[in-house]
Amino acid sequence: MDKMICPCKKVTRSDVLRAMAEGARTFKDIKKVTGAGSKCGKCEDDIRKLLKKHGKDQDKHKDKNKDKGKANKLEHHEQPIVVDALVLECRDAAALADFYATLLGWQRGHDAPGEWMDIVSPTGGTRLLFHQNADHLPPVWPPEPGAPQLQAHLDLAVKDKAAMRQAVELALSLGARLPEAQFGEDKWTTLIDPAGHPFCLVIG
Repeated sequence: MDKMICPCKKVTRSDVLRAMAEGARTFKDIKKVTGAGSKCGKCEDDIRKLLKKHGKDQDKHKDKNKDKGKANKLEHHEQPIVVDALVLECRDAAALADFYATLLGWQRGHDAPGEWMDIVSPTGGTRLLFHQNADHLPPVWPPEPGAPQLQAHLDLAVKDKAAMRQAVELALSLGARLPEAQFGEDKWTTLIDPAGHPFCLVIG
């Protein structure tokens, strides 16, 4: 004998399953199609159990998922603050921009001759910006007491040791220097760019 789900409206288990087969996905859908729960509401738990068993109870978590979706949208698309650029001081902005553009395969962006220049990745993202400062003093590497100190540096990833060797050769051909002090064994190589900024090549 078919189980009675809603005595008030004489809705059976088969009626609920039939409604689900025809596209009902939530308790509200079942209620609309069969009338179940529209009078006393006592059958709601049984109907939700059927929906859950068949993997179609989306109504129960609708509001929760909606709020979660809003949070994800804010996190990924409406960030109030984003990193726009990393700025390096140098005495010749155009020369340093050319060095990194060639090394990374990036493109020149905006140019204010004698003031600053930036380069951008073909895939977008954070820019590298070079600010021209005739009084710029590069940091000393390795660090020495009383000498200009390194405040930040770039870590540039390569895929393996062969790529590391190629990247080092390219950087040196573009005007970089290879300091004697190396602390990363086989995984890290520290170089000095033409403006005196240390940067690292790392196998990532």
